[in-house]
Amino acid sequence: MIKQMIWNVVIAVGILLLHLVFYPLAKDPHSLTAFGDLAQGIALLFAAIYFTRAAMQAEDKDLRSKILIALGFWIWLMGHALISYSELLLERAATGTVADAIWLVGYALILRSLYLMLAKARSTSKLPRWQVLLPAVIGFLVCGILLRQLTNSEDSPLVRIEQALFPFLDLWISALAFLLVYETANKKWLFGGFGSLIIGIADLIFPFFEEITSPVYRYLDIPLFIGYSLWWLQGASLQRRGDS
Repeated sequence: MIKQMIWNVVIAVGILLLHLVFYPLAKDPHSLTAFGDLAQGIALLFAAIYFTRAAMQAEDKDLRSKILIALGFWIWLMGHALISYSELLLERAATGTVADAIWLVGYALILRSLYLMLAKARSTSKLPRWQVLLPAVIGFLVCGILLRQLTNSEDSPLVRIEQALFPFLDLWISALAFLLVYETANKKWLFGGFGSLIIGIADLIFPFFEEITSPVYRYLDIPLFIGYSLWWLQGASLQRRGDS
């Protein structure tokens, strides 16, 4: 397992280094889009594969939560494919399209999985308080940061809702992963916690740079790749010893 984990880290870091070399040198926005979408797709594919393998190895009491999180990443991979189609072939952002609906299904499955894991770790009297407190605090934070964009009449109400909803869900997942580390003392979930935190920060920046040819929009591919790669490493860390 350790050898397998090392190889996954090497591959992820190698692709990240390609970003750091290719992005400053490339002049064609279309090439940057293709490279960024491909790299994120690779990270999501590995995450989906490893969480599926973790589900196949899970004991009965953990099977449901592991299946849900694996399905969540497969659905995210499907949504990412539609985003790539929109950016590469239609040459426009996929915000407000069916791809967003697919992403939301993935979010729901991952959130449900994390809550099932937390329910096993926390007393039933304490968990409901966190179920209310975490979304309230995160929602207040996201709306405060995106207040200007949320009141922008140039965007449709659907687009404005989605611009706030995605970082809200990212940060909610991040908080649950960190809470899981605290409750179970399983530090492996730091990968997922920091992964969704980085994705959430990127999603908070995206609404301010909506043109896919914008340099900032394209450079946000880098933190997105890092975030998805940390979930990839999270899945790899859950593999049982001897499966390498």
